[in-house]
Amino acid sequence: MVTVIGDISIRDHYPLSAAYMFGSLFITGGIVGAIVIGNQVQKTKNFSYTILSLVCLSCSILLGLLVFLKKDFEWFSGILFTALGFCLLPLYAISVDFGAELTFPLAQSFSTGIIVLFGQIFSVIYITSSTYYIQNDIKDGPNSCITLLGISMFVCLFFFVCLDEDL
Repeated sequence: MVTVIGDISIRDHYPLSAAYMFGSLFITGGIVGAIVIGNQVQKTKNFSYTILSLVCLSCSILLGLLVFLKKDFEWFSGILFTALGFCLLPLYAISVDFGAELTFPLAQSFSTGIIVLFGQIFSVIYITSSTYYIQNDIKDGPNSCITLLGISMFVCLFFFVCLDEDL
C-alpha cells in the first residue's frame, strides 16, 4: 500500500518528500492503530464489530482521499493517510486472527497460512494494476487505484456480513 501511496502522490504532483511523508504517516498511524485497536479487541473479543467499523471507516477515508488528494491539500491528505493507516494495518492482523478462529477444526497454522497467502496474492494484483494505471498515464489512474481498493473492501464487507459468527 505504501508503494501505491508514493506513486499516487508523485502522480498528483506532490514533491518526493511529501510522498515519503505520506508513507511514513501511513505506517505510523498503523502502528498506533495496532496498539489501540489490538488492545480493544483483546479486551472485548468482538471481532466482527471491530472489522465492520474499520472497513466502513476506511471506505469513508478513501472517499476523502478521492476528494482531497490534490496539491492544495497536502496537510489534510497527510491526516487522511495517517487515519487510513490507523484503520488498515490493524484490520489485517485482526482479520487474520478472526479467520483462524472461524476455521477452528483446521490447524491454526494452516488456516493462517492460507489467509496470508490469499492476502499476498491480492496485494500483488493490486500493486501491479495500480502501478500500471499510474505509470502509464492512464486517465484518472490514482482515482482508479483508490476506487479499486474501495470496491474490494465493499465486496469483502458483503461476504463478511453474510458470515455466521459462532465462536
